[in-house]
Amino acid sequence: MDPHSALAALEAFAKALDLPWIVWDGDRVVAGQSGKLPTAAWLASCRQLAEGLAAQGDACESAAIVEFRYFERFAVCPYGQLWVAIGPGVDHALDPAEIDRATGDGVHEPLGKPEFRELASRLPTMSHERWVAVAKTLDALLGTGAPADRHPPILWITRVPSSSDRSLTAAESAVPDETWFEHHHFVYTSRHDVTREREMLRCVRTGDVEGMRALQAAIRRDRSGVGVLSKRSEIRNRKNIGICAITLATRAAVEAGVDVETAYGMSDAWIQTLEDASTLVEVETCVDRALVAFARAAHKAQSSSRSRHVREAEAYLRQHVTKRVRMADVARHVGVHPHHLAARFKAETGQTLTEALWSMRIEAAKEMLRDSRMSVGEIAALLQFTDQSHFARRFRQATGLSPRAFRTRCIAEADASQVIR
Repeated sequence: MDPHSALAALEAFAKALDLPWIVWDGDRVVAGQSGKLPTAAWLASCRQLAEGLAAQGDACESAAIVEFRYFERFAVCPYGQLWVAIGPGVDHALDPAEIDRATGDGVHEPLGKPEFRELASRLPTMSHERWVAVAKTLDALLGTGAPADRHPPILWITRVPSSSDRSLTAAESAVPDETWFEHHHFVYTSRHDVTREREMLRCVRTGDVEGMRALQAAIRRDRSGVGVLSKRSEIRNRKNIGICAITLATRAAVEAGVDVETAYGMSDAWIQTLEDASTLVEVETCVDRALVAFARAAHKAQSSSRSRHVREAEAYLRQHVTKRVRMADVARHVGVHPHHLAARFKAETGQTLTEALWSMRIEAAKEMLRDSRMSVGEIAALLQFTDQSHFARRFRQATGLSPRAFRTRCIAEADASQVIR
């Protein structure tokens, strides 16, 4: 199909859906219609979408669904030197409180709050399945060659608002009582879906990692039934929900056999990481990874044939990778003689206590290199390596890469895929 015919077919398709559409080349709009949306606000959203796609580089070679800002969706597709987009729209009916939380995080900028509220209130609604169908139709109309049974990738484009790190007001941090409820609006989610919570706990207790990932994908497609724990900020709302989920997962992991010290240490680390997140994609990714980690820990505990003393020794070492550890301290914590613990540990794990500790430090170093901005020297010092050379030598022995090469590879892998898993 020639370009003129393809764009004519695109226009007819968008009109049939009653959705806005746009075609652009760099920063130049080639064609488009805003539909029922305010034209100026629609163009501002499209410009931000174009900037976000440009920043991601070659994020996709065929049609994709873009989760834009918090709730807006586009179906986008490259077409030669052009980009084609249908949208924005949403996958569920918005209520005013959801729009207010978005403006509370500052994602409406550069639009004013009244203009953003008007735009959001007019966004057309389609189910996730229909957005998938729209993306697949773009592939067909524009001849990308994508397989018909391919699920279009989901990209998340957001911006860090200038006011993203707001402190809570005194009213928000107060302990509610009857008087408080009389003077404040209380957001109650009457359709709270307790079955999802039960499924999350089941996945942790049974160590069902794939089931947990499937549940997370389902929640991303449909957030109905998810509670509201902050009225002013959607980032704060998602963090609060994440903290609740991590807390429940911690207790479920303990019930599944994960030792208390490991489970609560994981909880502290994940909640601290969650609090450091500054964008919605970072929040959601952190919560997803945390819940999968708890399910994986439960699976490992249930499939382990190791004795309680060895599991407790491993947990102690894991919690003290940043400390100087004496084997006598480990034995005292477990409650057995050092010689007995050393022999038992070697027999069950194939490693000495010292070897296991250094292996754990290498795993911790991987996480820090992947997820933190700490320098190689800082990581080496924190994990009790003698110096950077000692750290680099042990790291290369374990991974085949230097710490810097490992970090470079992780950055390249992250840049190569912006798809939200």
